[in-house]
Amino acid sequence: MTRTKTVLRALLGVGAAGAIAAFGTFSAFSSTTDNPGNTIATGSVAISDNDGGVSKLFTVTAGKPGTDYDSCMRVTYTGSLPAEVKMTVPTTVGALAADLDLDVTAGTQTVDPNRVFGDCNGFVAAPGANVFGDGATDTLATFANFKTWDNGLAHNPGGDWTQGENVVYRFRVNVQDDAPQGVATDTFTVKWEARNK
Repeated sequence: MTRTKTVLRALLGVGAAGAIAAFGTFSAFSSTTDNPGNTIATGSVAISDNDGGVSKLFTVTAGKPGTDYDSCMRVTYTGSLPAEVKMTVPTTVGALAADLDLDVTAGTQTVDPNRVFGDCNGFVAAPGANVFGDGATDTLATFANFKTWDNGLAHNPGGDWTQGENVVYRFRVNVQDDAPQGVATDTFTVKWEARNK
């Protein structure tokens, strides 16, 4: 046998042994674990009121001093994430607003499908229920200074609002004795906004 053949046989033997050793490595003990079915979904922030998007809190056409004009609205939070809630008046209110005393009170009211929107029948004020006004010094004009989220009127009884929480707000307007006659406010909007922190 020639020396070259001997070297080749030796190399083939080493290669075969290496292949067997490599095969043996893949046959060693092993273990795995997995965690299937992962998913991520975002939460929600959602707030609504019971005006159906079309009813107004107030349409007073012949207001007079000494008379309380009440209107109630239920605000409900349905988001899945806790949120802070603020009230704002993003629109103008007009000059008469300075002659209209305003109180906003939070409370409860039995749900009645036959009740006309705005009706405050059955309204019960909550403890510490005064949200805005004292009937003497606070006016619609002052309330209308809450224009944006940054300076909005926060109302978060018991902390952030959670899913299913609702509050009934009673707005009570009273015309001051020295209010000008035959003058109306501009149409204005009261807005509730919820934000997750």
